[in-house]
Amino acid sequence: RMATWTRRQRFVQRLRRGAAQVAMVVPPVTELGGPTTTLGPFLPSSTSETGRLVVCDHQTCHIIDVERRQCEQVEIDRYGSKRLLLSSLGAHPTEVTTSWPIDEAPHCCAAGGMVAARPLKGAPSPCGTVLQWLELPDFGSAPGVPESPPIAARTSLRQEQLALGEAFFPSVESTWPLPENQVLLLVRSLPASPTGGTKSPPLNASSPKVIDARGGTLAERPEAYADVATRWWLQVWYVDRDHKELRPRVRGKLQVESKVTCVSAGNIGGMNLLLCGAEHHAELLDMETLHSTTRWEVPNGSLKHVLLCHDDAGNVCGILGQDNAVLLATQGNVSKVLPHQAFGHITVVALKPVGAHGFAVCSRHHVYAFEVSRSHAELKAIVELPGAKVEHFFASPYEFFVVLGRERSHKPRTICCLWPAAEDKVQSGTYAVNLKAWTGTLAETSAAAVDLKLLMHGTAIDTMTFNSIPLGKIGQDLLAVSAVGGGVAVFRWGMEVNPALEQLRELKQAYLAQQEELHQREVLRRQLHRLQQRLQETEKLEEKLAQKGREALTAEELAKVARRPQVEADIERLVHELGLDHHSEEEGSEVDPEEEREAELAEKRRAKERVQRRHHAEKRALQQERQKNRDRKFSE
Repeated sequence: RMATWTRRQRFVQRLRRGAAQVAMVVPPVTELGGPTTTLGPFLPSSTSETGRLVVCDHQTCHIIDVERRQCEQVEIDRYGSKRLLLSSLGAHPTEVTTSWPIDEAPHCCAAGGMVAARPLKGAPSPCGTVLQWLELPDFGSAPGVPESPPIAARTSLRQEQLALGEAFFPSVESTWPLPENQVLLLVRSLPASPTGGTKSPPLNASSPKVIDARGGTLAERPEAYADVATRWWLQVWYVDRDHKELRPRVRGKLQVESKVTCVSAGNIGGMNLLLCGAEHHAELLDMETLHSTTRWEVPNGSLKHVLLCHDDAGNVCGILGQDNAVLLATQGNVSKVLPHQAFGHITVVALKPVGAHGFAVCSRHHVYAFEVSRSHAELKAIVELPGAKVEHFFASPYEFFVVLGRERSHKPRTICCLWPAAEDKVQSGTYAVNLKAWTGTLAETSAAAVDLKLLMHGTAIDTMTFNSIPLGKIGQDLLAVSAVGGGVAVFRWGMEVNPALEQLRELKQAYLAQQEELHQREVLRRQLHRLQQRLQETEKLEEKLAQKGREALTAEELAKVARRPQVEADIERLVHELGLDHHSEEEGSEVDPEEEREAELAEKRRAKERVQRRHHAEKRALQQERQKNRDRKFSE
């Protein structure tokens, strides 16, 4: 870790001075990137754990093959057809439509594809929500096998699947990915009225609604049902990739007392655990059975962020984030981590894991780094951010990334900052950004940061995603950025490219390509020369055939005469490939100096080869003569 940390420090320092560039994996795809573009996550491919990048833009989904630098658009079917409704549940009404803008429907990436939930149009029905799994292309997992087009598998929730009874209608509110091709659904069941519809309060002009792309009302928000007794359920579904369909997992449902707002999954001590955050409590569940193992009551507001982790002793811990506080939940205890008494009020934006036992908290004005040791969160570093709105936040054991949006006098910018240390000193540079920081003991220092506008040649970055390789695993950190006008590009973070060496590499590649082209032209010239000689021999055989008849030629010679049209066609093809037009030369057109020089060089090489062959033959003959004289002398 120390060697990697030292290399990362030198890497960032060289970027700050403008002395190096980040190694680019995928050049900017200018067709992508816009105000509504979302990046990530990185999905596994047939050869790598991070071989594919998902790029979504409202209702369009693209997949970028990181390894082979390919890009493919995945069309989301705007209207469902009976042929595509693949499900063993058999619960599809005829009016099912699959026109769902990605950013308006609960969705997540799971099982190598995308799972989304969309309510049916029209009056509520027992199949109130359609689930869709969109299979994303893998760019050919097996060589020689044609790539199959993406398949959209759809299914519908039914009452009997959740054991709600005929008096309730299900509606999916949120989705979260789980390991092993599973997805977690938060289902809200609405009580039905005697007339067949749902019980809901009268709507007025101020009632909250969700409007689809065509301007129609999809569903009222949960606030509109505050006076209605609803039920909340957690249900685990899995994607059957062999049959291309979604199925509910047996014993994979749990009724919860309030709406679940955030989820964090992980494997700790060989157990698959699920940490769920609700309005006034957090609950730790066994992912296999959804049985509750630990429950923590949280006062003063609902939870917005949760993070499942463990301390250095292997004890399970939960990081609970509210709007204005961060809590540490251990076995039977909940302690406050933030706000810190020295910095006062905070507004939590994001929680991210850092290393094996650490986590980072991003607020509007500061970034905090903690390490969990013996069920206690120890403060390690604090970095002050420029006073702008935080759009995206990512963290690794060596640095963190922040995308700052446009706010008042602040321009949008993206920075990467190393975690500060007590011995850090302020240094200048072309892309250097120096931030005020504090160590865990609140000793004031400075943090070295770099402005990432160098990635897109000065263009402001709108969104990004970062994939950090966990400690102990082999791989490279990947950084994907998107900018309006600049496109979407993928970089290998931590690996630099020297501009001078890159220019020399390009010149070397151009020289090798030129030499390869000259070699191919020389091969074609030799073929042309042999065919011309064969054509001359064929003409002589034709003269002999005309004078003496067919009896004077052997069967092989007659076959050569019969192949003259093929030889002439090959000569014409080679002349065209070499760019040699005999007709234009007869008309007085000038010969290309470059081709004339190439012909002279080729002729010199052939003459040199003839001299060398003659020299070798004379030398061999001289050696044989000397050997004969030596043998004669010894025999006498």
